[in-house]
Amino acid sequence: MKLVNFILFISISVLLTSCYSFTGGSLPEHLKTIYIPAVIDKSGYGNPVYKDNLHQYVIDNMNRDGSLKVTNTKGDSEVSVTIESITESSVSINQNELETERKITVSLAILFVDNINKKTLVEKKISNYGIYPIAQAQSGRDEAVDLALKQAAEDIMFAIVSGW
Repeated sequence: MKLVNFILFISISVLLTSCYSFTGGSLPEHLKTIYIPAVIDKSGYGNPVYKDNLHQYVIDNMNRDGSLKVTNTKGDSEVSVTIESITESSVSINQNELETERKITVSLAILFVDNINKKTLVEKKISNYGIYPIAQAQSGRDEAVDLALKQAAEDIMFAIVSGW
């Protein structure tokens, strides 16, 4: 009987632990909606697809999280995202001193505002990167940027819902 009680206790403990969620914990209760305007690209990198993809990834992450309802017009809150820079650097060189991989870093600025109380809730810089084989040229570069943008969109969502 003691073994059954112990197993039951452990099972309930594991179940209750897995129910915990930190998302939405620090959002003010009066915020129900969020407006996400188009991403601004100040990087000078020259590919408009990057800002459009990031915009969609941020919308998708916010919809998936569900803490705030995404609106097409001004909401209770708003998050502005700016691509500040996209830079590349060498990551690895082979024994013949030829570059084999490059790292592409995307740096963003985000501003999350409470439109009801006219208050900035989060103002933050975010940086993410992707690595690609130099042999993949433009397609590898695009995949590395896309990976960095997807991670950045998750970071933006976490910054909003957890307030870090």
